[in-house]
Amino acid sequence: MKKIIVAIVAGLIAVCSNYTAQAATVTIDGTKAWVGYMNVFDLTSGGGKGGFQFGSQWGLGAVKSTVTGNTLKLEPNFNTYVDALAGNAADRAYWTNGAGGGNKFMEANTFVELGTGQSGIFTFTGNVDSFSLASGYNVVAFIKGLNSGNGYADEIGQTAAINSASTSFSVSADFTGKSNLILQYGFMVSGINANPAQSGLGSAVVSAVPEPSIASLLGFGALGLIATRFRRRS
Repeated sequence: MKKIIVAIVAGLIAVCSNYTAQAATVTIDGTKAWVGYMNVFDLTSGGGKGGFQFGSQWGLGAVKSTVTGNTLKLEPNFNTYVDALAGNAADRAYWTNGAGGGNKFMEANTFVELGTGQSGIFTFTGNVDSFSLASGYNVVAFIKGLNSGNGYADEIGQTAAINSASTSFSVSADFTGKSNLILQYGFMVSGINANPAQSGLGSAVVSAVPEPSIASLLGFGALGLIATRFRRRS
């Protein structure tokens, strides 16, 4: 019996090692180097995304993302409106509509960059603790594969929408044969830059999915193998 148990454990370790080599799964980890990046667009007459203006790296506070432990709070952008009010007339005309609202469409990205070298299936998953964002604001979890040799074009582009009906999210991408791409995973909040005096704009709060322990994985696997062995003997 002892030899059987040793064989089962050894086999499961081999299987888990092989699986890890072929795929990777990550969740929200507050110890990672989360980065903020904002893309700014003009507004269309209907309040949607118009022509691209610029994109640049911003601090997490500016994109309005707050990391607390393994939890991430995502909110609409406020700082552009506030800074414009303290600026000159050109700033106010660019960032505000003159009637108490914003004047630009924002794509606030909050992500971790792993760089190149990823191969196989990559999955990003987590829990959605709450969602109260106002209409007009959208959130997606994403995985990107950026090609530095092609203007940093995203050649992966996998997303999962997060909304009021979401209790969790999971998005996967296949990097097989694409180890030259720069891997990024994270979230994007899109919508008009907001006046902080506006109430009820809400937020989305996402958190880590606890990883099962190796012992529990081996335990479940062992039960399955033992059950199979008994079936064969019956």
